[in-house]
Formats: sequence, C-alpha cells, structure tokens
Amino acid sequence: MKLVFSFLTATVNNRRRIGALWVLFAMIFASLATYHWFESRAQILPMPMPKREGGDTIKVRDIDLDALLRDFVNEVNRYVKEENEASHRQNVLACLGYVVASLTALFSAVLEFLPRKAHLIGQTRRPRPVARLPRRRA
Repeated sequence: MKLVFSFLTATVNNRRRIGALWVLFAMIFASLATYHWFESRAQILPMPMPKREGGDTIKVRDIDLDALLRDFVNEVNRYVKEENEASHRQNVLACLGYVVASLTALFSAVLEFLPRKAHLIGQTRRPRPVARLPRRRA
C-alpha cells in the first residue's frame, strides 16, 4: 500500500509525467478518431437484381415469381441503404467525439507543461511564515 501511495504522489508531483500521459491519451483518441473517420466511408453494396437469360417470367400457380423477387430485392436494398446511413452517422459522431477528447487531452498536456503563475492560482505574494513559539520544558 505504501509503495502504491509513494508512486501516486511521485506521479502527481512530477508534472512532466502527467503531461506525457495526456499526450499519450491525445494520440489514442486521435487514432480512434481516424479509425471512425475511415469506417464512416465504408458501405455495404446494394443487392443486384439477378438477371436471367431470355425474357420469360416464371409463374407458379398464377403467381409471378419475378415480381416477388423484385419486391424482395427492393426491400433488401432499402434496408441496406438505411443501415449504411445509420452506420455513417454513428461513425461520424464517434469521430467528432474522439476529436474533442483528443483536443481536450492536448489542452490538458499544454497546461501541465506550462509553468504555473502565482497570480493565476489566486496568490499574489508569498505567504509569511508563521512564527513558532518556543517549546516549554517540563
């Protein structure tokens, strides 16, 4: 437990390590944003209508199977189009979220690397040392 606490306090006191950690997070978020950007371009191709040699239609018990097949292909293609649009939207939104996270991590890294100014944290001058009273001997 003591080792974990000493590691955490050493990390907190060392601002360069924290800044490097923020840069690492920014790189991870940027790579995830790039991944989602490329995934937003991917699409499932629509199903083509099968072509048959000759112009005859197939009928079974006076049911036109070509019309049923055409309706089925149209429904599948409509579903594929909706899924492509939904996937595109989701990936673009994820990309934007990761870009914002990456920029936030970079901003945090810059804040860690910059020197702290006393007037920015509410201190205009150094506090005076408190006078200590001598100890009484018993």
